[in-house]
Amino acid sequence: MDVKFKLGRWIIPLLLIAWGLTGIYIVEDSENAVVLRFGQHVNTVTDAGINYHLPYPIETVWTENVTEPKRFEFGYRTVSGGDTQQNAQFRSVEEESIMLTGDENLVEVETSMQFVITDIEAFLFNVDDPYDTLRMAGETAIRRVVANHSLDDVLTDNKELVQQEIQVLTQTIIDEYQLGIAVRNVQLQDVNPPESVNAAFKDVIAAKEDKQAAINQAETYANDILPKARGEAAKLINDAQAYKQKRISEANGDVAKFVAILEQYTQAKEITRKRMYLETISEVMNNLEMYFLDENGNTLPFLPLQKLQ
Repeated sequence: MDVKFKLGRWIIPLLLIAWGLTGIYIVEDSENAVVLRFGQHVNTVTDAGINYHLPYPIETVWTENVTEPKRFEFGYRTVSGGDTQQNAQFRSVEEESIMLTGDENLVEVETSMQFVITDIEAFLFNVDDPYDTLRMAGETAIRRVVANHSLDDVLTDNKELVQQEIQVLTQTIIDEYQLGIAVRNVQLQDVNPPESVNAAFKDVIAAKEDKQAAINQAETYANDILPKARGEAAKLINDAQAYKQKRISEANGDVAKFVAILEQYTQAKEITRKRMYLETISEVMNNLEMYFLDENGNTLPFLPLQKLQ
């Protein structure tokens, strides 16, 4: 009886001590903690180490990692992590991923976002559900930015710009809610047309590739033929210039010759006229076959001495 009484006398103090020890908690270097007393915020702990709060249910503690980036997924969910990213398994969430581009193409956009908590009090107390608010802000930003860009921009051409715009717009929205979050990185993990239009999309891509191939072929032909055409044009121009100079020189020579004759003619008209006549007759007669006839019309023998010379 005495033993039971002695044991009973120690049970309550031991239970009280054990209950009191439940208020001990540790804050890691990467963590911040908030202490709630009957649900009301009473203290924020930012220093790492061992701390104490009044035991549950009087006070409770929430701790959050504020240095390691957290990952948020839009348009898909990771089903199993696997050993590497390549071995991970995912499932699509079409109600989040399907959206319209600026050139009115349907596209499935799967996006990952990394963020860190910068203000644990704001994160826990400014909105009812900070993660749900972040999902709403991120999805709104993704849809708005994709709607401002063409399909080619989202796929390849301006993918980096699209990611940056999503990050900036998401940060702007969550800052309006004073969510205590900083978005560190946004990546478009996968961008594809929906399965229902995949065949048509591939046809469009093939047509664009054919168009680009035709453009490249035309440019190659132009680069080959244009220099030849320019060379031929330059040769024709040079030949025309040479012919022009030749004709001008010949005309100038004819004019000079005519002027010289005119000067001689004005000084001795009769002599010049006779000389020109004789020169013309000589030039004409020199190319003729000559026959000599007697008074009866008979041909006289003639020896062409000039041809024998």
